Amino acid sequence: MKKMCTAISTMLCVTLILFMFAGCSGNSTGKSTEDATSNAPSSEYKYTGSAPISKEPLTISWLCTNNSTEEYDFENMAWVQEILKRANVKLDIELIDSSAYSDSVSPRLAAGIDLPDVVYVINKDTDMSYINAGLFIELTDLYNNYGYNIKTAYKNTPLVKSQLTTHDGKMYYVPAIDFTSDYCTALSINAQWLNKVSMDKPTTTDEYYKVLKAFKEADINGNGKDDEVPAFMRLHLLKMMSASWGIDLTRGYFINENGKAECSYASEKYLEFLSYWNKLFKEKLLNNDFATTNHDIQTNLFSNNLIGSLYHYPGNNTTYSKLIDTEFDLNSDPLIMVPLEPLTGPFGDKQYW
Repeated sequence: MKKMCTAISTMLCVTLILFMFAGCSGNSTGKSTEDATSNAPSSEYKYTGSAPISKEPLTISWLCTNNSTEEYDFENMAWVQEILKRANVKLDIELIDSSAYSDSVSPRLAAGIDLPDVVYVINKDTDMSYINAGLFIELTDLYNNYGYNIKTAYKNTPLVKSQLTTHDGKMYYVPAIDFTSDYCTALSINAQWLNKVSMDKPTTTDEYYKVLKAFKEADINGNGKDDEVPAFMRLHLLKMMSASWGIDLTRGYFINENGKAECSYASEKYLEFLSYWNKLFKEKLLNNDFATTNHDIQTNLFSNNLIGSLYHYPGNNTTYSKLIDTEFDLNSDPLIMVPLEPLTGPFGDKQYW
């Protein structure tokens, strides 16, 4: 989901580039050139880098895949609809299941027929076969003249621009850019569980332990069984929690107080990290299958309201809240799973990687 959501928001921010995609598939799509351009803004309207992108409503057809693990209802996503409203754009989206996307779309691309204005290209067209076949229009001048926001993104991430520029200096694609500083993993907690044990959001690793302990002892779901999972983690995400200990177990090194690179796994801080999570493991505050668990298990636990906290993308908290309560309404109900600020660790570190 992350990459596709970013692609949607990035393309809408690029604004005028979008409507110029109209007709890029050629007349073989069944659309005439006149039909494909009938939605273009009036030539009297001058885009200046802010919404809306056209005076008259603009409809763009879009072919892409949904998330491989969750099905998202874009038509009812408040943030998507707000972006479209501000841009004065309507999207006609054709969503194809991720497992069938390549097999379904590749023949259409190869034949150059039955294509919309915008196509999500899964293989990045590394051999430029689609470009050489004339399927997509060149965007170089559009980027330069109208790509106010995308040019800023390219300035901050020049590698992305270089990867999308052909050997002769031309550009044909709009990228999905993952701004990790804006969309990082974080610790989230079940607000309803916090209310039941009358505790505030934890701010330190010690407070987090006390909250998890309370979750375990409270029999939150009231079934008399010891089935709650106070902290649900997957191994690669558990490693990211090392930020609160001032080390980075993903990269394998960190910069110490002397400005020197130090191996995370040879640090005394790593021993403290292991000691902490070993305690949670032994007391069954941490799911004991963290090294082998998967998304399906996570979804099943959420569906039965058995997860008290987890480390993942906070943008997924709406999905998790919906799994916990099928009647959850994003537009009117407070989130059930809520993100936490970075926990302050035993050495005073407070950060997310």
